[in-house]
Amino acid sequence: MLDPAIYGYGRGDAMCRMGVWMRLYTPLAGLLFLVACAEGEEPGHYWSITAVGIADECTSGEPKFQEKFDYRVMIEGNNLELAIGPDVFATGSAEGCNFNYESVIWADDRDGHEIRWQILGGATANVGDGAGCPMVACEDDSVDWCGIEYFTVISSEDPDVQPGCSYDLQLTGKYLKEVK
Repeated sequence: MLDPAIYGYGRGDAMCRMGVWMRLYTPLAGLLFLVACAEGEEPGHYWSITAVGIADECTSGEPKFQEKFDYRVMIEGNNLELAIGPDVFATGSAEGCNFNYESVIWADDRDGHEIRWQILGGATANVGDGAGCPMVACEDDSVDWCGIEYFTVISSEDPDVQPGCSYDLQLTGKYLKEVK
């Protein structure tokens, strides 16, 4: 999450319930503001995700992010879309147990300076009641989602935020359900 005090609040109508995320400190702010605003459940596979900051190249501090949220993944053939609530934030591909995805490029304002960033992610995931996909990158073999996301600054008008820096998250999760 981008710290709103540092990076601004992002853009877009999907940013409801912003107060929930205001306390977060990572380059995810724009994304995690995309928390469900609509009522009812959207179709897809759901995982309860725990995200923990593991590296911060963009600020001088330690990664202080840890949060839980639900990912919704829609899979059609080898194509996938990732969402938080009704809002799709990334697209990618599924090959067996492996998901690879990237977001659009987001723009945030920080004190009148535009910062553009993108999420690149990959995960090993067990879908449904299926097990059998080894969670090699995670210490906990009982999880159904094990992945890494890189929030990379594409361009920055802010002299304190350098293009190319990234904030990295380790994601683990449990499969919840499928909504058809």
